[in-house]
Amino acid sequence: MNPLNPINALVTLNSKGLQVGYDRQSIALAIPELTISGNCIALLGHNGSGKSTLLKTLLKLTNARHGTIAALQVNPETGAEEILSPQTDIAFCPEAGSVFLDVSVDAYLAFWGRLRLNDADAHHSLPNQALLSELGVLELRRKLGRELSKGQRRRVHAAAGFLIKPKLFLFDEPFDGLDIRHTSALISCIERLKPTTSFIISSHRIDIVERLCDAAIVLRDGRVITSGTLPQVTQALGGATLSAGMMG
Repeated sequence: MNPLNPINALVTLNSKGLQVGYDRQSIALAIPELTISGNCIALLGHNGSGKSTLLKTLLKLTNARHGTIAALQVNPETGAEEILSPQTDIAFCPEAGSVFLDVSVDAYLAFWGRLRLNDADAHHSLPNQALLSELGVLELRRKLGRELSKGQRRRVHAAAGFLIKPKLFLFDEPFDGLDIRHTSALISCIERLKPTTSFIISSHRIDIVERLCDAAIVLRDGRVITSGTLPQVTQALGGATLSAGMMG
């Protein structure tokens, strides 16, 4: 089996009886049944719809009150479907793009290389230096986390995720705070790595979602109102385009 075949990078998101609440009374997310597969899955919905909660629950950063949610991928060597582990298989770029405040960008990247690849110098390889240059991170390597803007923190965090070569990369509003040049660079990185990496992207940038994603989940008030391929979701929302459907 060809490891670069895009079908090997498909991820399946599976939820059964999931309920997540931040206090005893309210339910922030409720997904009784969901199975959706894709190479790049979009999470769509207005602010407060449950997108970030879904990502954090998938990463086990937030505990489910009931039920389960997991990301699965077929092992290309065995053909068996396996649950992806947040500790070893998944990278996450949160909406805040947090970076250690008193650590340089270079030391931050070395930390993630040592933690996930057992190689603190991984970011110094020629391919990774090219990636860092593409994302505009090389020029930031001597800066401390506290000296970075919102967009710069996001770029550094994204670069760290790419460096560890995850099977699945979760992005929470990755294009917020990026200018046109760096938005284009991040899109290019995602497109180039899609053959070997799956993505789940929460974003309000419907134009970018339509370019990158092949499937989508639409949330409203913590519930899934529709899911499927982009054409299926567009049709379910009743719009001529996905953008029109989301505004309806």
